[in-house]
Amino acid sequence: MTRRQRPCAQSGLSGIQTSSGEVATGVDLVSKTGEALTQIGALVVAMNQPVDAIAMSSREQSVGLAEINTAVNSLDHMNAAMVEANESPNLHELISQFNVSAPATEHAYALRKTG
Repeated sequence: MTRRQRPCAQSGLSGIQTSSGEVATGVDLVSKTGEALTQIGALVVAMNQPVDAIAMSSREQSVGLAEINTAVNSLDHMNAAMVEANESPNLHELISQFNVSAPATEHAYALRKTG
């Protein structure tokens, strides 16, 4: 080789070696990125299981609360029907038998004031 060709050849060889090193570094980085993405995917799958369990529990609670609401509404209707059935002139007659006199009321007020 001539003297002028030798530095060019060395420069080219150096560039090839640098490029090869950079390619190897890039391949290593791509490999590490793939491993990281695999780990992330596994973590997402692992997190998905408790989230699914929470969602299922929430649905079950919703159904249970709806059943409780239906039962309370039914009891409310039954209670209203019983109150209507028990409201009679007899009830008013029974209540009218209780007579609270003014002195008893004043005595109760005095007791509240001192107690």
